[in-house]
Amino acid sequence: MESMSSAANRDELIQRFTRERYVLEGYIASIVRDRHLAEDVYQDVALEAMRCLDRYNPERDWRAWIYGIARNKAKQALSRTSRLQPLPEEPLQELIDLAYAEQSDERMDALTRTHAWLHDCLRAVPESLVPLIRMRYWDNLAFKTIGAKVGKSAGSIQVALSRVRLALMECIQKKRVAELEVSA
Repeated sequence: MESMSSAANRDELIQRFTRERYVLEGYIASIVRDRHLAEDVYQDVALEAMRCLDRYNPERDWRAWIYGIARNKAKQALSRTSRLQPLPEEPLQELIDLAYAEQSDERMDALTRTHAWLHDCLRAVPESLVPLIRMRYWDNLAFKTIGAKVGKSAGSIQVALSRVRLALMECIQKKRVAELEVSA
């Protein structure tokens, strides 16, 4: 059995871990149901994976290994939090595990490209709307709460964010089409 301790294998693992970051964070978030906690758990998973790297068997499925670490770290994090969030029931968690495990490398690459495009497209969003995006999608605040903070109605916040989502989808679609044209 070959160990993953060589520098080349370590670099390969780091690249794969980084490439699949957002999908892995999504998996963790499906367990902990809190975006900020999911980010913390992702960091714990990265540290644990590096710590256990010498024990990883390259003949074993990488996703099964890393998602097993993620599942255990997420459950540990939930048990430490004072907020009592129920874990997904075992059959539901098994379905979530299966869905993530079946993602192909091609699908992971597509998700990574889409995320990069979204990041690029977000740069074009008017600066006045950035706080609304942060409050809604990073802080998970309700439209009414955001409206109260910025002095607007919940309806106007909802409409503004709906327009931003539409503009972002169009921007991503243009990037997708441009990539297809280049590869054709």
